[in-house]
Amino acid sequence: MQNKLAKFIVPKPTAIYLVLIAIFLLIVYFIGFFNPIRGDAVRYAAVAQEMLHNNNFLELQNRGGIPYMQKPPLLFWIISTSYRLFGITHFAYKMPIFLIALVGILSMYKNARLNYDQRIAALASVFMTFSFGMIFYQNDIHTDSVIMATIIISIYQINLYLKNHRFIHLIIGFIFIGLSMLTKGPIGLAIPVFAFGVDILLKRHWKSIFKLEWIAGLIIIGIVISPAIIGVYRQFGMEGVEFYFVSNHTSRITGSLRVNNTDYLFYLHTLLWEFIPWSLLILYGLYKEMSSIVVSRFKIRSQDEALNIGGIIIFLLIISISKFKGPNYIIPLFPFFAVIAAKWVIQLYDSHSKKIIRWFSALHYLIVYLLWAIVLIVVYLNRHEISSYILVILLILFCTLISSFYILKHKSHRLLINLCAGITALGLLFNGFFVPLTFEYHSMLQACKIINETATKDTKFVMLETEVPGFSDDTFNFYLTPQPKFSSNIDEVLSMKSGWVFTDAKDFKSIQESGKMFSQIKKIPHLKKSLLPILHPDTRDQALKYNYLLKI
Repeated sequence: MQNKLAKFIVPKPTAIYLVLIAIFLLIVYFIGFFNPIRGDAVRYAAVAQEMLHNNNFLELQNRGGIPYMQKPPLLFWIISTSYRLFGITHFAYKMPIFLIALVGILSMYKNARLNYDQRIAALASVFMTFSFGMIFYQNDIHTDSVIMATIIISIYQINLYLKNHRFIHLIIGFIFIGLSMLTKGPIGLAIPVFAFGVDILLKRHWKSIFKLEWIAGLIIIGIVISPAIIGVYRQFGMEGVEFYFVSNHTSRITGSLRVNNTDYLFYLHTLLWEFIPWSLLILYGLYKEMSSIVVSRFKIRSQDEALNIGGIIIFLLIISISKFKGPNYIIPLFPFFAVIAAKWVIQLYDSHSKKIIRWFSALHYLIVYLLWAIVLIVVYLNRHEISSYILVILLILFCTLISSFYILKHKSHRLLINLCAGITALGLLFNGFFVPLTFEYHSMLQACKIINETATKDTKFVMLETEVPGFSDDTFNFYLTPQPKFSSNIDEVLSMKSGWVFTDAKDFKSIQESGKMFSQIKKIPHLKKSLLPILHPDTRDQALKYNYLLKI
């Protein structure tokens, strides 16, 4: 597919370079399939594992039969099916999500082709595929990783219907809106409504609002999401249905669930790191798109489109004022950002605006140098720990960068290849070295490995509840062989006759003072929130605290 896309935007020599780097990028993604998981991702893995074991696909449960209603079932259906086919592994967990993301990128390309030429569609695909956010979120799985694909597929199919009036595309489009809602609730409907709503508004196509087809679409959506409604109703009654449609989302906006961030510019700086190395082009595209709409007095021609800016602007505003934020919340908007940026970058080069092009080229070569500076510094500091295959691939990528200056004639093509090579190198170091390194200092995961060597399902295990920054109890729910129990009562630990206890340094001291005896005491390092010190072996201890695994 990459070769097919490449030839539309670049001549053969550059296409060869792009395909070569794309192969290495696939290796980067593939390496990430085998990395452990944490946070929300490990919670989803635990719920999917429980679904596999109890064969209950409607009533979601965490380990031990604890009801779970935070997310609809589609993601768990996908993962549990993959578990059934390939076993309960990290590969089985991440691989189907990656394939779904690829289908999403292909749909973004095809949707862009309905309105723009092949160069814009292909460049948007490059922006998406070679972005740090895509690499990151194929490691750290969220429901947003799936909804990104289902939303853009639905928009592509409905957009196709509006152009060729083939009813099958409308049906497929609304099925995928339903699947989006089966992934993350009403957001799956809201973003397509925003996209088409803004498009209709700016074109003044008022009659398009009152189409009977939309009623048929709502019926299709209702049928598709019915399993989720049935499941939450069986478990939680009407409270569960209300949570699915309303309070799960309004509570995050108002902060009644939890307030974690009130920074209105949070998604601006989130966008900057998630779209490395294309961040400046994304901001430029957004600025130009909004400026052109304002200059046209909020009216566009019928042959133009506002689906992409419509898909972004209202949803971005809502999540920006929300008092509960997460960097993964803008993943569904990635295809819209990519197309807008590609559109205006191509227009910039077609306009031959030499001064602006020179400035952008200089800034993006600076990004290339910074990417490689980070890579080379980290490699030098950790040269005795990094695997030789990573060093070989990095060397090939670096040679690719150098050779492009001699072989490629077009400056813009050299820059494109250098940016792709740079982010691939950073991604390789991230997936192949940094992520595995952080899990070496994930005390819960390491505790699970120690316990699982000798434990059976009947072995008693208690986690004495502690605040471990960045991780959740679901690490034990997913990785541990025995059934975990979570307690805040030290007396429960003191009364245990046998088994394992996991706790932090403060509670360990209290247990020691009680005179309780243990056959084993393991002091396990745990990574704190500060990540930079871990990149240097000499400062690594500054990034660590210690938790304790006790055997009775």
